[in-house]
Amino acid sequence: MYKIIYKFIFLAIIAVFLTGIMELFSLRFQRGDVYPPYSSLRSDPLGTKVLFKSLDNLGSLSVKRNYRSFTRLEGNSDSILLYLGAGREDFQFRDKEFFQSLDQYAIQGGRLVISFLPIQLKHSSGEAKAVKKEKKLKVPDPDEDEKERNFVSLEKHWGIVLNDEGLRSKDSDPKNSVELVAKKVMQTQGRLDILQGNLPPSFAWHSTASFHCLNNSWHVLYTANEKPVMVEKALGRGSILLMTDPYFFSNESLLKDRQLLLLSAIFQSRKEVIFDEYHLGVINQHGVIDLIVGYRLHFFILSLFFIFMLLVWKNSSALSRNVLNNAPERLIESKKDYLEGLVSLLRKNIPVKDILNVCIEEWYKTRGIKTDQEIKKYIDEALSSSRKQENDPIRGYQLIYKRLTERKRYE
Repeated sequence: MYKIIYKFIFLAIIAVFLTGIMELFSLRFQRGDVYPPYSSLRSDPLGTKVLFKSLDNLGSLSVKRNYRSFTRLEGNSDSILLYLGAGREDFQFRDKEFFQSLDQYAIQGGRLVISFLPIQLKHSSGEAKAVKKEKKLKVPDPDEDEKERNFVSLEKHWGIVLNDEGLRSKDSDPKNSVELVAKKVMQTQGRLDILQGNLPPSFAWHSTASFHCLNNSWHVLYTANEKPVMVEKALGRGSILLMTDPYFFSNESLLKDRQLLLLSAIFQSRKEVIFDEYHLGVINQHGVIDLIVGYRLHFFILSLFFIFMLLVWKNSSALSRNVLNNAPERLIESKKDYLEGLVSLLRKNIPVKDILNVCIEEWYKTRGIKTDQEIKKYIDEALSSSRKQENDPIRGYQLIYKRLTERKRYE
């Protein structure tokens, strides 16, 4: 009875432990801090899940996430792709197919929005000069030149340069943050995909990076310290929008500093919104877990696990019962005969000096009737003679057997 109770307690502890682990993982993924900043799967201040859910709740928009490569994206006049939280290295040295896939999305009519992270330069001015000097002294390699032809940068492909510290003055202290203000630029010549009239005149800017346009194809929408921070370029039937601050899409911004006019101008006339997760490293790899989540098989898997545990418990208890019930049979199935087993048992449990007495007592019991005094006399004489010969049970047995056979012969 106690064994069954202990087994149920053990199973209950395992069930509680597994449930706690699943709950911890569920809470961690619901919060989303396991994902990179500006991911639409994060619900903390650095994520964009609030914007994703808000647009999805409107009902008139088709909101989804992209986990695939850009080569599979197809743009149209109703779609907008949000490339949020991009690093400078994402566009510094990439293959031509990467830029061509983005261009193709805009040419087909889609609006591409790219916001860069506010990253500061890691190298000092002296280190930067040393790196440039090493590049000049380095002997060119034909193989490396061939590889570099297949890779392009933001500057070469789109004709724009990203300066990480472009808005910070030379005399300002990098440790002290200066509040910047983005100001709207008057409409310039050329086609603009964003309705400039609906844009707010100014708002706070949270990045020190700026752009340097190398050609006239880019139209400046906002400047901070008289340097471009938000630019747009018409390409085919669509456009490309670049900004150095992704803060306006974050959950924190929607709570503390909503820029609804800016967001409505960006999303206007678009019915399909795509949050790109592929560039953040969130890739959808189809497997068993995806099938379980997609078809909601959580309880089915848990049911199978509990059935498996019950089968293990049932087989283990049945095996223990069989062992107890079949214990005599297993002893009988030994390779040794009964005589060898009896000898082994006697050697382990009966001392040598007492073995003859034990045998005589058992012999008295098996006769079923009282033994006459004459037989006892013969046996006592045999026992006394065996004691004289240093407790030799074999000698005593032989004497008893001899006296009894002689008695039967005379009878």
